[in-house]
Amino acid sequence: VLHCRERESMGATVNTLRECFEKYPHTATWFVLKVTDFHNCPWFNDYLFYCTDTLARATFVQLLVQAVHVVAPNHPEAVLTMKHLKVLDLKNAAPSNPSALITLLTRQIVEGVFKVVGFIRTADELFTLIRDLCSIPSVCYGFQQMSLVSILSYFISPESASLKLKELFDKNLIVNNRQGAVRVDFGNLLQSVFEALAALLGVPQLRKVNLLQDRSYWETELVPEAKEALTIIFQESSFNGGMDLNSINAYFDRVTNFGIASGQQPQKATALQVRNLLDRFSNTPDGRLSLEGFLQYQTDMATHNPKNVWRDLNAFSFRNDLSRVQRSIVRTAANTTQPFAGTNNAVQTSSTLPSAPMETYFDAQARNESSSEILPKYLSESCRQCLSNITLYESGLNASDICAKAIAKVVCFKNENTSKALIQQASAKLYAISTENTWNQQPIIIIMDFLKL
Repeated sequence: VLHCRERESMGATVNTLRECFEKYPHTATWFVLKVTDFHNCPWFNDYLFYCTDTLARATFVQLLVQAVHVVAPNHPEAVLTMKHLKVLDLKNAAPSNPSALITLLTRQIVEGVFKVVGFIRTADELFTLIRDLCSIPSVCYGFQQMSLVSILSYFISPESASLKLKELFDKNLIVNNRQGAVRVDFGNLLQSVFEALAALLGVPQLRKVNLLQDRSYWETELVPEAKEALTIIFQESSFNGGMDLNSINAYFDRVTNFGIASGQQPQKATALQVRNLLDRFSNTPDGRLSLEGFLQYQTDMATHNPKNVWRDLNAFSFRNDLSRVQRSIVRTAANTTQPFAGTNNAVQTSSTLPSAPMETYFDAQARNESSSEILPKYLSESCRQCLSNITLYESGLNASDICAKAIAKVVCFKNENTSKALIQQASAKLYAISTENTWNQQPIIIIMDFLKL
């Protein structure tokens, strides 16, 4: 079904399967068992690494998340009780023991993260899978105990990773014949990484909405909400109803440098890229890119490379549900009244997402008589050190400032030592930047944004 060219009934098929999982839990167990049996069933690797069809990858993740919601044990520490078991023991127990089955899946996902370095273009959905599974307390606790926070931090700052982590990632680079490459660019993955990281620390996340309507493989059209958001972007990037060479270059400068990792050189669109855009898509009578042409370009990208459309939307402050926020306002990545996952509160799996600023949660915590921090208790010391590194927040404020600010608040709340350490690092960087001979405003803005927290 996922590989059919005609996809008008894709949504109905997926909904039927999800309802089946709910009504007949043994079918959900069967599905998760198939996914974890990667020696005999290629689904996990095929859809999370090798598949170039974005819709197929995203649909697989949705189905797997739904199945895990049905199968996962209710006790939040169920996965932790299985941490000493070997893989063979878990496989033997998995068909009749939900805790063993989910433990097997979480280990498989964590091991899969190391393979991402060889599949930069197709691995986004693995981070999406982690993000969505973190709404299940037992899975979230398991990920925390496996040091997934420090593993994800590798993509943000590889040079700060431990020697052991570097060796594990380098081994996968060699397996995928990339040992001779220059440092791998994780820029396009960073927003997904930060969303997964925030979810791990208990900040609920919004799922990305579909950009395209269900049509056929050959006939695609943007959903109305995406068309409206992209029309706004066009209006802000054009003049008198069109985009000339200068405005297209300015547009590409903004979106291609959004979310680049700290320390990386800004990217520039080539003259050939700009010329191709004008030649391929509809123009105004005077040769500028029209709104119709811009929407055609975005539809084409949404079909073949949707991460670039999301990059463009995020660069103009549109969120995963295509609503727009002021980037200076600190709000949760998902506006929700749910308790935080990974803390002492259980998480509900409701998809209702009412608006609520993040400060509301922390103000309520501050009024609580308890003096304990809200940083998840199962984080290892190496994970806590990663969260105390200013580089993480520098990259985050570029890639996903909403998530980065949310992470900072979770990490620093009633945690005086970490707060002081981060303020000292930020102040030192600010001083170093301000005394350099070459003035660069962007790092100043990023550090100041962090200190304003």
